[in-house]
Amino acid sequence: MRVFLSSTCYDLEDLRAVLERAIQSLGYEALLSDRLTFPVDPRVHRHEVCVREAAAADLMLVVIDRRFGAPYAKDPSISVTWAEYRAAVQAGVPVFACVRRGVFDERLTWLKNDKSGLPAHCDDARTFEFISEIQGHPHGTWIDVAFSNVTEIEDRLRVVTGQIERFRRAPRPGGGVPAMRTGTKLSPDQAAVALEAELRALTAQRDELAGQQNECHQTLMDRGYLTWVRPAMMGNVVALGGRISAIQREIDSMERSLAKVRDASRTGLDGADIREGAKCPFCDEPLHMYGTRLVSGAFREVFQCSAAAPHVVFGGEIHGMDD
Repeated sequence: MRVFLSSTCYDLEDLRAVLERAIQSLGYEALLSDRLTFPVDPRVHRHEVCVREAAAADLMLVVIDRRFGAPYAKDPSISVTWAEYRAAVQAGVPVFACVRRGVFDERLTWLKNDKSGLPAHCDDARTFEFISEIQGHPHGTWIDVAFSNVTEIEDRLRVVTGQIERFRRAPRPGGGVPAMRTGTKLSPDQAAVALEAELRALTAQRDELAGQQNECHQTLMDRGYLTWVRPAMMGNVVALGGRISAIQREIDSMERSLAKVRDASRTGLDGADIREGAKCPFCDEPLHMYGTRLVSGAFREVFQCSAAAPHVVFGGEIHGMDD
């Protein structure tokens, strides 16, 4: 699988290097425009080469941070990253988008202020418009991580690539691209099943990392181990602990949501009203589109409320296989 990493370059060199290694560690080909291995075509503008390669990839990973990026040669109102995203969507490439948490949160304030004021967490308000376009697209693109550090992207990338691999290998009636659906909403019982599937995936990921952490602990306890290696091993233990804690927080949030969904199932909650701007059925806080999740071969809309301990609510099926 060819994974295209789309982001600004010079401000995210370290992040791109870490993600490149993470993609390669999964056995996939990483496509980064600032690498010597990236295809070059002297007959066309370099921006068009990037756009063409984005459309030919098997998966696009978009990372949005503080910088809006260089203007696209054919349309200076958008960035090169934005143009790559549009090309991938038009070609039907699955898109996994990550936004720096400060930028993601500030966008909500910007929207509530009628799109006025200078942003503090990014250099151009058009970044918020780019995020809105990703969130508003109906055909299976999603913002899956509002990240604080690169390890959060790494953790989720492993889950997403596994989901997409299973989806790609799944049989499709008549072959070709999976059929598109609109308007189908999840009942509370169906939402509970979807949340349980996500919880199983996250729990397996947490347990795998815990196993790696335990191996590091065992190594540190080995008296014969070279002393100069021990500080590095201790650093691995601490880093793994941070990743495990982040996943555990997501598990705790989903477990709270699952309990509420099960309560809703008993009280007959209608899932048809789950949409952007609606009130959370559990706490009356407004719902915001968080992204989509691939569950049992179908992409489901995912909403999150703005409560201090947010609830996760599943909405409609927007991209899946025919029954």
